[in-house]
Amino acid sequence: MTAPQDEWGPWQYHDGKGCPCVGKYAEVEHEWHNGSTDTLMIPCVKGECGWNGRDDEWNVIRYRIKKPRALLDLIQLIADLPAPIKTDGVIA
Repeated sequence: MTAPQDEWGPWQYHDGKGCPCVGKYAEVEHEWHNGSTDTLMIPCVKGECGWNGRDDEWNVIRYRIKKPRALLDLIQLIADLPAPIKTDGVIA
């Protein structure tokens, strides 16, 4: 078996228009109103994930979404396939 794939998608900057991760699990980098930043992981279920914190105490800067387990398994399955064998110029 090959090394496991990254389970997170790429970081995306937030456009300020609410939670784009409904129904998924996200890692969020946010900025507190005092200027400090922090990263946390949140489940976004039905839009009630505390995207902007309680009483808007922080603002989301960027986020990335966790890849579904089935997708990771499929990527791993393809990575583990044997390479095609060439015999006499024909791929077997």
